[in-house]
Amino acid sequence: MATAAVGFLMIDPTVAAHLPVVLTDLPVALLGSTAVLLAWSGFRWGRILDVALAGLSLGLALGAKHTALIVVIAVALLGVAMLMRKDERRPRLRRLGEVLAVLLLAWITLWGLYRFRFNESRAGVDLFNRTLSAKITDLHRPHLRDAVSLMAHTHFLPRSYLWGLADILHVGVDGRINPVFFLGHNYLKRTPFYFFPTILLVKLPLGLLALALAGGVLVLSTRKWPGMEPLLVLALFACLLLAMLMTGTSSYAGIRHGLVVLPALAALAAAALAIAWQRKSRMLLAGIALAALAAVASAVPVLRPWEYYNEIVGMQKAWQYFGDEGADSGQRTKEIAAYYHQHLKPRGELPYLDYSDSFAEDARRGIRDMQGLWKDHPEADNSDVITGTFLISAPSILWNSSAYDYTPLLKTQPVGRFGSIIIYRGTFNLAASRAARFSFRAYDAEYSSPPDLAKAAEYMTTSLAINPAPYWRWIELGNIQLQRGLRSEAVRAYENAKAYAPAGDEMIGPITEQIRRVRQEDVKSLPILRNPKLE
Repeated sequence: MATAAVGFLMIDPTVAAHLPVVLTDLPVALLGSTAVLLAWSGFRWGRILDVALAGLSLGLALGAKHTALIVVIAVALLGVAMLMRKDERRPRLRRLGEVLAVLLLAWITLWGLYRFRFNESRAGVDLFNRTLSAKITDLHRPHLRDAVSLMAHTHFLPRSYLWGLADILHVGVDGRINPVFFLGHNYLKRTPFYFFPTILLVKLPLGLLALALAGGVLVLSTRKWPGMEPLLVLALFACLLLAMLMTGTSSYAGIRHGLVVLPALAALAAAALAIAWQRKSRMLLAGIALAALAAVASAVPVLRPWEYYNEIVGMQKAWQYFGDEGADSGQRTKEIAAYYHQHLKPRGELPYLDYSDSFAEDARRGIRDMQGLWKDHPEADNSDVITGTFLISAPSILWNSSAYDYTPLLKTQPVGRFGSIIIYRGTFNLAASRAARFSFRAYDAEYSSPPDLAKAAEYMTTSLAINPAPYWRWIELGNIQLQRGLRSEAVRAYENAKAYAPAGDEMIGPITEQIRRVRQEDVKSLPILRNPKLE
């Protein structure tokens, strides 16, 4: 079963996509599932080695990603269930000690990853980002604020870990202003509850899905199968994780956040092979082999596994339905460079490129574009109407956001496409895109060292004159004017932010309070208002 489960994960394209990159999702998926299985073995049989390894795995999972806290909850619930179970060989007090030992070892392991220091420096000085107290203040729910504050006050966890915890709680509960295109509709912050089940359905090879389904059926139909209990524990753990995803706001990452469910699916598929082998059923073994071969044929030849979609959608059409990180992850720069050098550079044309945030990568491949020209010469960015060649990722077009409106391009037939990169040529009015460029210049001026607040205010005012809809830019303009000591200008900007904010948005309350304070208090002593778009 172990070999078959690893084989399942080796075939899956999303796992393959994560192997060469530094991301925390795959480690927390594997370590979390390992910790739960080892905890079950330790609690069930009292094996000291399993208890120790469970604590180590759980601690490493916590160090990999904050979402591993749900693994802690799962292990604790598993411990409670085992304590309620009758076991004449081992007294309940000993079993309670085993549960506490796993949790304590995980806590010690996490602290060990931070060198047993609360602050990130030996001098006890916070070296990065905003202060922890400011980050805790961002949490809108009092019970979350109080919990993180208590852990910070008691030094229960390292300071930088608590900083990240406050951030992930804020994002996971309140949501980021990250648009997601899903099945023909745009969503901001929260997608429908069926988002992650749908993503798993279209991103896993059909052969692997068939194997996992077969495993579930065979396990339920096999009486007294010895692997039933640990597999049930792992399946319940996966259901807990899936429920967390379905009710959360992490859909912007697509299948990346859904990786936590894959180890359980791999174990189910492995169970299918184990039961078929045990029954010596040639028909079952042939079906399993056929499903595995179909999965290999579908997934392995794909050169960019990050862009993989199974035959339900197809990779050629997937960009029309999905616009999260799982649809594209900046891996088409090589083709963009080839297209630029072959078709555009010979005639001296600078394309309009909206794909990667990495100017260094573009420069390394010899790409020169209009964004680079405007970055060096902002005065040249003087018109909403642009003529030329446009290379833009499909999610950017389909999001149809008020901040980056590329819908004029959709009225023209594309002249080419590779992956999710669509090529247009013509003359288009892209006012919202120009407004976004001026806002980025404002951020650069505001957060440079030393800051140029006057230039930042000029750039942001220009951006909002072109496109006043993005309320977070009004917040930033208010912050800039507040830092300049201009009370009336700051109030006016914050009032516009409140007017343009969507009804029911969680920022309306803080904006209202900021307006009151700016009107009544000394502006030089007031803190700026948190801008949700800059998180």
